[in-house]
Amino acid sequence: MLVSWLEQQRGALVQAERQTREGDPHGVHDLRVAVRKLRSALATFRPFVDRSVTEPLRAELRWVGSELGGARDREVVEERLHELLLGEPNRRLVGPVVSFVDEALEHAQPHGAAVVTDTLDSERYASLLVALEALVAKPPLTPRAGGPARRQATKRVRRDLARLLARSEHTARGIDERARVESLHEVRKAAKRLRYATEAARPVTGKRVRRVGKTAKQLQQVLGEHHDTWMTREALLSLAARADERGESSFTIGRLHGLEQARAAHLERRAQVVLTTLTTLANREDG
Repeated sequence: MLVSWLEQQRGALVQAERQTREGDPHGVHDLRVAVRKLRSALATFRPFVDRSVTEPLRAELRWVGSELGGARDREVVEERLHELLLGEPNRRLVGPVVSFVDEALEHAQPHGAAVVTDTLDSERYASLLVALEALVAKPPLTPRAGGPARRQATKRVRRDLARLLARSEHTARGIDERARVESLHEVRKAAKRLRYATEAARPVTGKRVRRVGKTAKQLQQVLGEHHDTWMTREALLSLAARADERGESSFTIGRLHGLEQARAAHLERRAQVVLTTLTTLANREDG
């Protein structure tokens, strides 16, 4: 099960790299997903692999994800800002706000593209590909990997579910907004890991684990949108300051910030509903 999953994700990574180099707009996103799935699998199923081999590999996968993350984040913010501007009636687009935003985004694009190219062309990335090939060719499995697959996989999924719920307990509304956003982002990462664990375990587990995975995916998506609103609001604050420096109206930018603030509050409420469902599923598992 685990070896097959690692082989699939290595193949997905190679394919996504090819797409990225060919200019596919979804390439960077797909590449980051493959990287996360590989990292998550090596973390979730850690007892079944030789950590002296896999932990350095996880560190290199983290490096790739971090390098590519900035470029993808800029794409997300750009798409969201354009979506917000298109949703506004002309009478609320005060001043040259559209051209002003386009100019600012255009200035940031070349840097992001250069980082992606430099990362994929680096010796470090090439070494990572070699290490991944060696991993799937000769998996460093431990004796525990020979145990009953269904029971072992279900146990690891339960562990990741408990980890997610533990993280969700530290997102109280009273804390500073930035700290709260960061804590919710940690919950989102835990939801991704849980989702990927259920996907890897799917060949040997039943409907209950699949339901956990489906619910974790919902939470990941909701909190992903929540994190996007934070990045967009930060970009809007920067744009507003720049507009003020140039003596231009920041009315529309401030309005868009308010819309994103309201959207963030709505997404937090949705996330709590999904977390309640996951808690119920966890209690059923315990029972």
